[in-house]
Amino acid sequence: MSRYFSNKWLSYRIIAGLCLGIIAGLFFGEDIISIKWLGDAWIRLMQMAVLPYVVVSLISGVGSLNKGLAKSLALRGTLLLLLFWVISALIIFAMPLTFPQWQDASFYSSNITQPPQPFNPLEIYIPQNPFYAMANSIVPAVVLFCIAVGVALIGHKDKALLVDSFKVFSDVLSKVMSFMVQLTPIGVFAIAAVAAGTMTLEQLSHLEVYFAIYIAASILLTFVILPLLISTFTPFKYSDIIYCSRSALLTGFIAQNIFIILPMLIENSREIFEKYQLSSEKSEHVIDVIIPVTFNFPNTGRLLAILFIPFAAWMSGSQLDLSQYPELIVTGIFSFFAKAQVALPFLLDLFHIPQDMFNFYIPSAIINGKFDTMVSVMNLFAFSLIITSGLGGHLHFNSKKILRNLFIMGLALFLTVILTRTFLQFSVKNTYNKDNLVMNMQLPDTLPDVPYQVFKKLPETTATLPAPENKLLQTIKERGVLRVGYRPDRLPFSYINDQGKLVGMDIELFFYLAKDLGVRLEFYPFDWNNFADALASGQLDIIPGVNYDTFNLLKAELSSPYIEGKLSAVVKDYRRNEFSSRDSLLKHKVLKLAVLGEPVFVQAISQRLQRALPNIELKIIPLSHYNEFFKMPDDKVDALIETIEIASALTLLHPQYSALLPKLSTFKFPMSFAVASNQQDFAIFLSQWIKAKQAGGLIDYSSHYWVSGAGAIKKEPRWSIKRNVLGW
Repeated sequence: MSRYFSNKWLSYRIIAGLCLGIIAGLFFGEDIISIKWLGDAWIRLMQMAVLPYVVVSLISGVGSLNKGLAKSLALRGTLLLLLFWVISALIIFAMPLTFPQWQDASFYSSNITQPPQPFNPLEIYIPQNPFYAMANSIVPAVVLFCIAVGVALIGHKDKALLVDSFKVFSDVLSKVMSFMVQLTPIGVFAIAAVAAGTMTLEQLSHLEVYFAIYIAASILLTFVILPLLISTFTPFKYSDIIYCSRSALLTGFIAQNIFIILPMLIENSREIFEKYQLSSEKSEHVIDVIIPVTFNFPNTGRLLAILFIPFAAWMSGSQLDLSQYPELIVTGIFSFFAKAQVALPFLLDLFHIPQDMFNFYIPSAIINGKFDTMVSVMNLFAFSLIITSGLGGHLHFNSKKILRNLFIMGLALFLTVILTRTFLQFSVKNTYNKDNLVMNMQLPDTLPDVPYQVFKKLPETTATLPAPENKLLQTIKERGVLRVGYRPDRLPFSYINDQGKLVGMDIELFFYLAKDLGVRLEFYPFDWNNFADALASGQLDIIPGVNYDTFNLLKAELSSPYIEGKLSAVVKDYRRNEFSSRDSLLKHKVLKLAVLGEPVFVQAISQRLQRALPNIELKIIPLSHYNEFFKMPDDKVDALIETIEIASALTLLHPQYSALLPKLSTFKFPMSFAVASNQQDFAIFLSQWIKAKQAGGLIDYSSHYWVSGAGAIKKEPRWSIKRNVLGW
């Protein structure tokens, strides 16, 4: 009875901590971050005793079993695990049916050029050094080691000595955990306050669809499917299942950490068996073993994260085909033996979805992570109750009850899909605005105050004189003007925005260069076909974005690269899979590729592509402007070849296209500054200037602002009652 009231009041205190935390977060806003350490400290305190508890309880629990019980446990556990995986597969198949119509494109992200993190099950599951695994919380490896020791202990004649000692240690650790659990309301208060004070509406708006399907699926599994599954095969009533698991569900939801809930789950499982007077020494042994073991297998909660893959495909403008779902389910289940941070990038790459979509998963985990933890808690609870009931001879198979509950589950799934789809159709605003965002970007407010002029055409050659050999830097300083070439459509490096202003990363960098030289700026448009002549005649002093390659070195002096780019393909969304990898490209007999640049550059790119794709007939289409490509009919051109940074920006203006970096692509495209061919000294100075700005962080800052789109949206301070209502 005392434990009943203790658990009851703990639940009330947790709810109170949650409510007070939300209120505090809304009141103080971002200032509440100062108490984040309190939540972190609580998590660490909870983790402190959990891993030792898992070790001793697993070894003693498995070691105390007899051989027959151990075999039965393994067989029944495998069958039940497969059943839970089938349930997860049905949910993952059904929920994407709720997606509304959508069109989108993404800013460039460095993730798109990085290889996916490899999934190495050997490192995760087979401990080369079990003590290293324990010290670094590699839980699957620790569990395998403990199971191996426990199995070896089953037949040992003197096992009682070790098992009894470990049981005493387990009881001690359980008391430590019980004390830590009493601190849960404090930890919940801190975590809830920080989340409520820092989460922005912008973060939520981008992920509304993912949140909706994820939360709907989580509630369906936690409060309908899994409890009904338990009540179908065990003597436990639905109401008692929910009641006995409430504290673990609530704590897991708030803490977003299933690991620290394991002792609480074990206690809840024992509680319901005691309530039904089914508790025995055998049932307690099974509960002690089954929960820590099944914790390490992909459960319905962890597998819900697979929904991010069809969501990412849908959001990037290309939904997965129905035929791809079996591969997604099977591969996803085995990938999620690892963490989501490893599994999801692997799956994104496998299904040719841009890696930068993974950036959307990071903020979503703040909300969805709580729901998948809640589902995981109920999954482990269901696993524990069904297996323990089966081994104790308490399973029931009533055909009417099974059919009735199956009907309820199916109806609940159908209604969840229909209601979620209806909600999303009415709530999601399908208005694309990233073209406006990029076309309204402005030069940063921190830009140096340098006088400048933007011209619509090059000066006449008769009005300019080329500088003497290696005297260009001196000439610029004496003249007091730096003449810079620009392209008006080369997003995000140089372009005319919707206010008619010249902006872009290159433009920003030249303000800093002019400031360092003590001169003003003049910007002139140029044509790639005669950029070397414009430099040689003195019409221009410098041109950015020139490919650092030998054919350009013969015509101009080049600085060190300031951007390390890679060539990519811009294609219609529905043709993404055709350009996703070298293998898919090799399936074509003929490829019609558009390339913007001077004839020598176009020829060089053509030769490079031909070497990589020797059995394909390439038809290169030279362009003068990017718009020529986007106006071409589909049968006239297959793709535009451009750097991934420019390609990503172009797709923001044309969201029906995708920027693809083929898997294992090695087509590098470093960009540099070009000056006249007899101005080696100025080129050397520019190389040193670039290195200095890279060391000082300017290049990275400017790239983040323009190429990654950080400057597209101005970050406003987080709303709070303290600042926005009371004016404090």
